Parts: sequence; structure tokens; C-alpha cells
Amino acid sequence: MMKRITHIVMLLIALTAVAAAEGPEATFEHSRLRLFDGGRAGATHTTGLGIQMAQGWKTYWRMPGDAGIPPGFDFSGSENVASVRILYPRPTRYSSPETGDSIGYSGQVIFPLQVRLKDPAAAAVLRVKITYGLCRDVCIPVEATLRRTLPPAGADPREVALVKAWLKQVPAPATGALKVAAAEVMEQDGKPVLKLVVHGAEEGVDILVEGPPLAMFGKPKAVGGAGAYVLPVSGIDEPQALKGRALTVTILARGRAVEQKVTLP
Repeated sequence: MMKRITHIVMLLIALTAVAAAEGPEATFEHSRLRLFDGGRAGATHTTGLGIQMAQGWKTYWRMPGDAGIPPGFDFSGSENVASVRILYPRPTRYSSPETGDSIGYSGQVIFPLQVRLKDPAAAAVLRVKITYGLCRDVCIPVEATLRRTLPPAGADPREVALVKAWLKQVPAPATGALKVAAAEVMEQDGKPVLKLVVHGAEEGVDILVEGPPLAMFGKPKAVGGAGAYVLPVSGIDEPQALKGRALTVTILARGRAVEQKVTLP
């Protein structure tokens, strides 16, 4: 937890990069942003917010791990937009002896945005203010406001295909063979841990857990076979604090990723 707080302070005191003009693109020294048009189906217009990063730089998932901050999205000022659902492609875990584990992306990421329209027959204007952390040896907070008109038809097929490709990277609901079969919180060596039994797990699987505020779940460790894993828990002192609480578990396996809501007994 202290590593994460320290890293956030580093981000906040650094010089923030801010784009001055509003448009579908914004360019910074180490990253470039673009709003992609993924096309319209009924009352939903799918778009994608892309971040292209320079080599060696990375940004963060919605749960950034020990270090970093999640991206923030503000859609105020959009026109003919009832709501926006943000989707997060599968991330990668990065480990560092200085900052611990961080969860995020390098190279490129496109966050699919499902835009619910007030009037499906009319054009819409999507305006999104995004803030995100960009890190290498130092961390830079970045802020930009992008704006793009979304017509009812005529999206570029290349952009449609690109957004669809990133939609496939979003973890699916855990309704198949890969899923959490059991979960419990217990005490181990005087500290709380989360034990999960995952059906369909394979070697090299990673497990990301999101829970109540302050609770942080570390890297999973396989124990005893049969798909059993233990994750250290920080930010709370007593296992009882997690009893009955809801968790979001994301399982990252080779070639597939799933997400599941789990309530602790």
C-alpha cells in the first residue's frame, strides 16, 4: 500500500501534460491518443479510445496494482449521449523490485466505449476528458479532451475492424469451464489471505482481484494443486472485514480471459 501511495504522489507532483485543443486526436511527447468510430447498431454506437505509447512506456488498468493510477473518463459536454460504458481489454502484470506489481498496458491499448444514444437516428458528439498515468523511469500524468462527431452511418471499415479486434480482448463473463469454483478469506501467518479454487486453470494463469476500498490483493500463488491459489491481502488487518463482501475476479489464461463476480462467505 505504501508503495502505491508513494507512486501516486510521484505522479501528482510531476509536470502534467495537457492537450490544449479538442479534436479526435491528441499528441504528446511519449503518447498519442485517438477516438475511433466503431459503428452504430440500434441505440448503441461503439467507439474506441486509443493510447499509443512510445517504446518502454506503459499506462494502467482500472485496478493499477501496487503502483500507478487508473485512467479517468469524463463525458460531460457530449451531445445525444445518454450513457457510456467503458470496457477494459485484458491487461498485463509488470513486476518491479522498486514499485512492486503494476497492472496495465504497453505499446498500444484501445478502450472500447459503448455509447448509448438518446436518439438513435441522429448524429452524436462524443466528448471525453481522459486522465491517465504514463510511466517509464519517471511517471507523467496526462490529460486530454477528445471530441468526435458520430454519424448514424458511414464509419470507416478499418476503424470498425480495429475496435472489434479490441472488443475481443475484453474479458468475457465466466460462464464456461474457466471460472472461480470457491472463494474464502482466511488467516495465514497472522495475515489475511484470499484462497480461490479455479476450475479450468492452467500453468501460467494470472488472477486479478478487485474488492472493497483499501483492500489490495497481491499476486496469486498456486497451492496444493487442483486449481487452488492463495493471494496475499493488504490494507486490512482482519479477515472478518471481507466476510460477505463482493469481489470482481479477472482470470487471465493463455488465449482467453474471463471476469466473474464472487461474494465471500
